[in-house]
Amino acid sequence: MGFFNKMKNKAKDLKDNIKDEFFDDEEKEKDEEVSAKEDETEEESEIEEEFEDDEDDDDDEDDDTDVTVMPTGWEQYSDEEILGKISVVALEYSQRGEDENYLREEGLQNEDHLMGFKTHFENEFAEKRGISLYDVMGIATQATQKMMLQNAEGMKDEGGIMEPVEGINCEDWAKANAAIASGTSQDEAIKMIGVDLAKWDKVNNEWTTRMSNDTTFTISQVYGNAFSASATGNLGGIADINEENSPYEKWVEINVAQGRLTSQGKDAQQILASFGLTVTDWSNASAFWSQKTTTDVEKYYKEDVRLTPIYEEKYKAGSVHDDIEF
Repeated sequence: MGFFNKMKNKAKDLKDNIKDEFFDDEEKEKDEEVSAKEDETEEESEIEEEFEDDEDDDDDEDDDTDVTVMPTGWEQYSDEEILGKISVVALEYSQRGEDENYLREEGLQNEDHLMGFKTHFENEFAEKRGISLYDVMGIATQATQKMMLQNAEGMKDEGGIMEPVEGINCEDWAKANAAIASGTSQDEAIKMIGVDLAKWDKVNNEWTTRMSNDTTFTISQVYGNAFSASATGNLGGIADINEENSPYEKWVEINVAQGRLTSQGKDAQQILASFGLTVTDWSNASAFWSQKTTTDVEKYYKEDVRLTPIYEEKYKAGSVHDDIEF
């Protein structure tokens, strides 16, 4: 069994990245089944039982592995930082092809230790704070983002993946792309960061390549934050996005419409345009809701389970209604 299968439904993906905009079809189908067969009380029980099942699975782990032991060197971290560290290590471990040498470098004994300690610590954290596992998921997501940004600072030295290209750092590269996405001409956008077209091509190609090859997703995180902070669309900039001009239900609807209609060959930008949005608007709205949902995971999880089947039904025929307004 692959590592991601073992982690399924236990760790939230880094969906705050502007590139991670669509729901996975398989997960949506599962949510439909949950919505059809269980009421809200049963849905919560399912989540709670999932973590209880994980505890039971610990009995099957290597008897020599005490999963409650704090990984070596992690004593320096706060509880929130440990939540973030677990997710960052798990992601990197998976991207490295499940190399247990990497886990040992990070102070863990093996995969059993990583999996078991994650479950043990999350439950202990919830009990200590008197909060639900939904809340733990939200805190863990925020902690992961923060740790990734902190790690990025240590990667700017020579030879690091965040080392500037021709003097242009990741944030400035993102700002130039945000300006272009917001309607500024390429010539004007690249002048803002002090490069000519030849240099821009080199800078853009190198950063794009690095982001594609970055198994830690650090570049994507930094790029997404900088892009969202700089880009503007029909709704303005990221600071202008709110629950009134970009309500959660509409965000879910567009997610479903994008997933359904693009799979049927429809153009993603045209789909957004039918909602009165640009790509920049969608990136900003996604960044807003990716952050907002971590403040009350239980609430938004239940809303997602309730709303997704409704819009799956609405868009299953593969059409976007002309009367849709955002």
